[in-house]
Amino acid sequence: MLCDDDRNYTDSIRALLEKEGYAVSVAGDVAELADTLGKAPPADLYILDMDMPGGGGQAAAELLRANEATADTPILISSGVPAVEQEGWFQKLGRIRCLQKPVPPQTLLAVIKAGVREE
Repeated sequence: MLCDDDRNYTDSIRALLEKEGYAVSVAGDVAELADTLGKAPPADLYILDMDMPGGGGQAAAELLRANEATADTPILISSGVPAVEQEGWFQKLGRIRCLQKPVPPQTLLAVIKAGVREE
């Protein structure tokens, strides 16, 4: 699941991941992400933008951690905000990795294939 309000970004990441054989669904903001929870099987990975409507990546990550079905699902924060400025809150939630945009496609794929280990 890719949750980002930048349609150009989601289109390019979706195309990249689908080319690699991944099934990708997209939510444009936190409310849309929340709406999908319970209506569809949980994703194997959530890729979240930090700055988007509805509270951003932090609100989305907290929502996912509060949901029993997604509480342990890996999360990748893809953000223009440096990881060092965010690490306090996301380390507390666990199983979250942060990459600073723009993320080179090969880096994104390597992190996904490695299982999005915490950093």
